Amino acid sequence: MPDRVKTFFVVACLSGLIWVFAERQVTQELTIDVSVEVSSNRPDMLVETIDPVTEQPVRQRRIDTSITISGPGGRLNAIADSLSQRHFTFDISERIYSMEAPLTSEQKVLDIVSDLFNGEIVHQGAYAQVLRCTPATITVQVTRLTEIDMPVRVIGPDGAVLPGVSVEPPTVQAYVKPGTSEAAEIRLSAQQQLAALREAITVACRVSFPQPGQSYDIRVRLSNQSATVEQSDIKNPRLGFLLPPNMEGRYRVEIEENSVLRDPIRVQGTPTAIAVYRASPFHLVLEINEQDQPNRSLIRPVSYYPPFGVRDELEIVQAASLPVTFRLIPVAPAEAGEVAAEAAASLNP
Repeated sequence: MPDRVKTFFVVACLSGLIWVFAERQVTQELTIDVSVEVSSNRPDMLVETIDPVTEQPVRQRRIDTSITISGPGGRLNAIADSLSQRHFTFDISERIYSMEAPLTSEQKVLDIVSDLFNGEIVHQGAYAQVLRCTPATITVQVTRLTEIDMPVRVIGPDGAVLPGVSVEPPTVQAYVKPGTSEAAEIRLSAQQQLAALREAITVACRVSFPQPGQSYDIRVRLSNQSATVEQSDIKNPRLGFLLPPNMEGRYRVEIEENSVLRDPIRVQGTPTAIAVYRASPFHLVLEINEQDQPNRSLIRPVSYYPPFGVRDELEIVQAASLPVTFRLIPVAPAEAGEVAAEAAASLNP
């Protein structure tokens, strides 16, 4: 009897393993959602997708599609999760046409299953057959590009061309559509303009039309007449205080020597940024430390504190450390709420 029981369990286990193995080898189908994009790695060829709604070419448009793949069940399960929502990019520059052909632009309808996937997907060593796809095709427009010497122009944050700018080199070689007379643009931020007023700076000139990824290093130097930034004074600057959370409401800051508040702050930047800084509830900030002892005369430099939204458009001309003498005065419990509210308002306009 025990031998029969052992034999039964052995046969049952082997049968189960055989069934599992067979089930994993049975060809199954699985539909997954992916996106496809057709592009070209050749600088002299532009591939654009034709939007099925507008029928106009668009650059780097991903097509959301559902593909049905087949293969042994075990194999499909191994790759299904990693393939779902994946983005596939296909370089078709060598498949479309020979560059010796006389045409300059044409449209091609590509079958996603046969022309792009070649009927199969190989992922992490696992193979699956691609059966069908929805949508089944993708239409692209292929244009032969020509290389030209494109002039470089420098523009400000508002998009206006800056006059009297020195650029080196004055032109770049870029691939463009035939007949294009565009210029390569460098958009300088206010901070870059401030730097270029002092000395020549190197900036990246990116030519995004019609082929993205064309980038060149350009040396730019601005004159006082070409920049869109200006210099101004912030008179009667206001001082704010930054206290640790456990000290807020318990102390008030008393300034003993405030000569720093009598001197104007010289700034340069865009007119809008200067106006925002001038209207800020405080222009300087004094940071209080937990180790500061109350009722003692303390000396510490203050920091310039332009609003976050315009910091890249401003420069403090006299960016030196400015010390102030101050005391921490303990406040009575009845005053604590009022002092805490004032401190919060100073740093949260």
